[in-house]
Amino acid sequence: MIIFNSLDEINIEENTAVALGNFDGLHTGHMHLIGSMLQTAKEKGIAPAVFTFSNHPSALITGEKVPEIIYAEDKAKILEEAGVKYLFNIPFTKEIMGMSPEEYVKKLLLESFRMKDAFCGFNYRFGAKAAGDTELFTKLSKELGFDLHVMDAVKSGERVVSSTVIRAAVMDGDMKSAAELLGRPYVIKGTVQEGNRTYKAQNGAIYSADLKTLVEWPAASGSVTIPESVEAVGPYAFNRNYNLKKVVLKNVKSLGHHAFDNCSGLSDITLDEGLTSIGTHAFANCLALKKIVIPSSVATIKNYAFW
Repeated sequence: MIIFNSLDEINIEENTAVALGNFDGLHTGHMHLIGSMLQTAKEKGIAPAVFTFSNHPSALITGEKVPEIIYAEDKAKILEEAGVKYLFNIPFTKEIMGMSPEEYVKKLLLESFRMKDAFCGFNYRFGAKAAGDTELFTKLSKELGFDLHVMDAVKSGERVVSSTVIRAAVMDGDMKSAAELLGRPYVIKGTVQEGNRTYKAQNGAIYSADLKTLVEWPAASGSVTIPESVEAVGPYAFNRNYNLKKVVLKNVKSLGHHAFDNCSGLSDITLDEGLTSIGTHAFANCLALKKIVIPSSVATIKNYAFW
């Protein structure tokens, strides 16, 4: 498929059948229209083409961005796979916006695109102030010698398929309806940003990606046992877990600062041999904790660890 991104680029020497529209979603209604154009182009032996604007006309007229529901590269791929030979994907400019309906048809469609058959929707508008409609288009087709094919609305159930309806479905999170109207799943693309590299278990505990550090367990209560894969309990991991009663630490080598700070209900904790470091305020304000056995492996106990 040959894509023209400006009027100046267009230089074709064969006649065309042209599907006209914003095609801002390439939904089932758009594809029905384009399918009809492709069939006629094949029957008449002329080139199948699609004419659309690279920017939404409403964006230039109102100054407000219109949310996209298909990416430009995906649109081009779908059209090429459908069998379109030419894609006129030109910007909607103030010059085009100011063209009269007659000038629009003569200069763009007939002279630049060599159009012999035009395909549009029932509500297609063109020319300055959208003065051109299908009634005027029909009149011009007879005067200027091209065939016009006006397509009726396509429905999905009781709904008329339109980009506006699809945008509303997407905004409402109704992806099932959006997919039905589009004829394919709605797609969002983007770059995945690196997060905090953590894993959240079903019990609410949050671990580092390698499962070696318990980062946080905000909902811990009652009696809990730290998984044997965990080598470190991070800073503030259990801070202010007032309902925590008992903790068993196996294979943990270090306790971060404030790890159990303000766990006022914690009364029983088991520390395994292998623990080497207890951080600042690690057990501060653990008012119910009466006794704790420090393993002989502990080399460092920071200030105020049991304050």
